[in-house]
Amino acid sequence: MGFMLLNPKRMDDEILYSYILRLSATNGFPDASHFKDYINGGNMMGRPSYFRYDTFEYLGHIFSHIDGLDWSVFFSKSTIYPLIAPLLVSAKQGALLGNCFHQHNPLKYTPNKFITQLKICPECLKEMKQKYGFWWYLKSQNLPFVTTCEKHNCKLITYTGPKGHELEYELFAPLEAPANPQFDNFIREMSNQQLDCALEDLKPALVNAFDSIGLNVLQDRLVSNHLDKLIHNSLEYTRKRILPSYSEFNWADALILLYICFPEPENIPIPGYKQEEIRELQVASQGYHVFYPFRRNLIEMEHICCNTHFLTTPKAFLEGWECPTCLQNLSPNEMFKRMVEISGYGEYKVLSTFESLSKKVTIKHTICGQTYTILPRNFLFEHKRCPCNSQISIDQARQRITPMKLIRFNSTETDATFRCPECGKTFTTKYINYTRHPYCRICGNQKAPRNRSNQDFKQDLKKLVGTEYTLMGNYTNMNTPITLKHNKCKKEFTILPRDFFQGTRCPFCRKQMPDPTFYTYVNTVSIGVYKVIEKSKERYKVINTQTNESVTLTKAMILQELNKPTPSTVLPLERKDKYQNTNREDELKRYIQGHYKACDIIFIEDLKSFNQIPSNQLKSYLKKLIEKKFLKRITTGAYAYYNSYITVDDIINQKYINRKNQHIGFNYGDELAYNLGIIQKKPVISMIITNKESQLHGRNLKINGKAIKIKGCAFTITEENWQILQMVSLLESSYRFGWDIDQTILTFMKNHNYSADDFEKYITKPQIIKKFRRIINNAKKDERRSQRKSKEEYNR
Repeated sequence: MGFMLLNPKRMDDEILYSYILRLSATNGFPDASHFKDYINGGNMMGRPSYFRYDTFEYLGHIFSHIDGLDWSVFFSKSTIYPLIAPLLVSAKQGALLGNCFHQHNPLKYTPNKFITQLKICPECLKEMKQKYGFWWYLKSQNLPFVTTCEKHNCKLITYTGPKGHELEYELFAPLEAPANPQFDNFIREMSNQQLDCALEDLKPALVNAFDSIGLNVLQDRLVSNHLDKLIHNSLEYTRKRILPSYSEFNWADALILLYICFPEPENIPIPGYKQEEIRELQVASQGYHVFYPFRRNLIEMEHICCNTHFLTTPKAFLEGWECPTCLQNLSPNEMFKRMVEISGYGEYKVLSTFESLSKKVTIKHTICGQTYTILPRNFLFEHKRCPCNSQISIDQARQRITPMKLIRFNSTETDATFRCPECGKTFTTKYINYTRHPYCRICGNQKAPRNRSNQDFKQDLKKLVGTEYTLMGNYTNMNTPITLKHNKCKKEFTILPRDFFQGTRCPFCRKQMPDPTFYTYVNTVSIGVYKVIEKSKERYKVINTQTNESVTLTKAMILQELNKPTPSTVLPLERKDKYQNTNREDELKRYIQGHYKACDIIFIEDLKSFNQIPSNQLKSYLKKLIEKKFLKRITTGAYAYYNSYITVDDIINQKYINRKNQHIGFNYGDELAYNLGIIQKKPVISMIITNKESQLHGRNLKINGKAIKIKGCAFTITEENWQILQMVSLLESSYRFGWDIDQTILTFMKNHNYSADDFEKYITKPQIIKKFRRIINNAKKDERRSQRKSKEEYNR
């Protein structure tokens, strides 16, 4: 599409959705859905697709085809982004802008809708029609929570007509929300101020306001402004749990808290810019044209080589969200790995294939060696990282930034003080920001000088690993990736020198060593000199049994020092022994033979505790045992002896109900009623309450084609309580379906010698307690009636 759109005049305070409607009509489209499909290359004959009212969706083509458009100014003036941005963490700011200017990106984040209805002042509507002959929707009236018109002091009305025709039909209804003019003025003023910050910048100010004003006063403000029903968490919980954390919280809650803490938006304290923030962007944006002024939450850029124009945030750009056009050339998996590499500061490796933002991936933290699964959206947009990420020791922190000197350090997420070995001056920045861009903030844009020459590094490498690894190419510094060749497997790989010198080795040959094996390894290789005595957060305390001196290191560092061909100064030894590795596959086979009978099902979750074998290795051992016809796979995560006969009912029973003669679940609902003869029709689906499910409302699934429904239990199911819990579930079902179960409950209690107290401690619903007590009371009345009758007959 090589032409510019005919663009109508942009009216004062017009919200972008309203302008798009007029833009669509001016260019001859019957409605906005046809315009959207045409401008974005969609199917105009397919199902109508309309723009969101907040227009936080792809806008790149529209902006590109409007002549003379100042992108950042127009976006700020016509959307609610200036109001919403300070209420989001910086990662979500970048993700929201990425959704607007990255069209075909599998990592795009789709935000919730901030505007669900269009609002307008009836008096403004009349004035616009009289003066211009048409009307438009004002941004100031469509900000979230706004209920009144600032000009006419009247309540707004909402559009109720068909989607895409909001400027054609005057179909309106009164706004249901109660009027709140003071809150409305605060929201409009905050939007106009365009606070240049993120939610994490405002949290310290909110904490100070909470502590200085007091919870009681803030609660009174909530109630008096009729906002107590709109906030999601109590103020006490917010102060204790939410504000001190690094995670985000609901944007609407943040807006309300800012209002009750700072009734005037100009009093909201905003941190000033640091020169290093601008310099970091200058260093990283080579090949891009940056349109200043610099803003933390919105910046306009153009990729020089492909002329792609886009809006983003400096933080998002530094974390890999660069040119939208060039990123499209990467596959989803390549793009995700790239984002993890950049936003994870080179400390994380993706071990599994990326499928979507909502499907977990396996990631390894190369610093501590821990492997874990995480949702991609949480890693990219929630900034969730390995727990050890903010808990490194000051010694580890110093090692990571060599040759820069570390003067003051608290955590990776807070400011640290550094001294440059070249200019001798000190500067302060966040530790994690320095590891991302390791250069002196005083003496220029270049990285800190090297403390090793290429030859020096080769000599240090030889002292560390002998001739096992060879440097391919040149060494720059400890924070610049190098290529090494592992001479044993003949493969090359890229790694940060600081990671290699902290014990990380060839990714093609490296295997996880379970803790029990690791403990034996340390003791055997050191001939009893060293012993692992304690583990805390992936670090191990090793004691010298001869001197009683101890040191705490990562597993990788301990193995490195024990295996060095030259004497170690960290774990010195006069002589070493060789460790004879046992056949783990045979160990697993013997373990299974000793713990499982012929009819037992072997669940992989139960095997994970065996010698702490990592999941990927465990699966490979099981696969080999299948190839040798010792085992067979019967369903996902479940195995059995090769010659055993296992039915689908056996699988369901052992997986969810009775595992190794211990109850972990029971049947409930229609299936239980059928088994007890309460109903005559056999249910088509098995219904099970089990410890193996966490959702109390339950879910449907299939095991080898058989449909079942499983749900969790509010209590842990044991061999001692499962029958009572089953009868309690029967009580709950009978309450809904009107089954007559009184005699069933009484017979059960009598046969198993259970009291009413035994039951009631497992009943959580008041109506079920009431029903149970009625059954007990009726039984007592019947018993007394029977005793009186027997006594009367005896007296005759």
